[in-house]
Amino acid sequence: MRIFLTGYMYSGKTTIGKKVARKLELPFYDLDDYFEIKYKISVTQFFEKYSEELFRKLETETLAELIRQEDNVLISTGGGTACFNHNMELMNASGLTVYVEMSPKSVFARMQASKRKGLCCCRSRRIKWKLLLRNTLRKGENITASPG
Repeated sequence: MRIFLTGYMYSGKTTIGKKVARKLELPFYDLDDYFEIKYKISVTQFFEKYSEELFRKLETETLAELIRQEDNVLISTGGGTACFNHNMELMNASGLTVYVEMSPKSVFARMQASKRKGLCCCRSRRIKWKLLLRNTLRKGENITASPG
């Protein structure tokens, strides 16, 4: 069984994913962490040095690679993974997708409190627009979960 957690950055996908994977006795992968190990560069640095277009292409390839490697796994995807290329279709065809829903206000508060600033230098209003856009683009997860 493959389980994919999707949702906006700072929505809690990795935290939830680690706990659920442990309970289900499944290996756990954070797609961004896997990307950083594979390409030996942080996602933030990649965006600064290259382009989002190249990142999304390599992210899709990395997701497909993990799917080929693991039949039973829980994967926490990046904040935009489900919105680009054919990733949503790929995940739905390969396992169960769960959208971790978080309000823009909560996402913004988590970003502000985070030590990992990276890509999160944006205002609350911008987060609302991005969430609205991504929610329009992504529609397709099997389950929606709201952690709080």
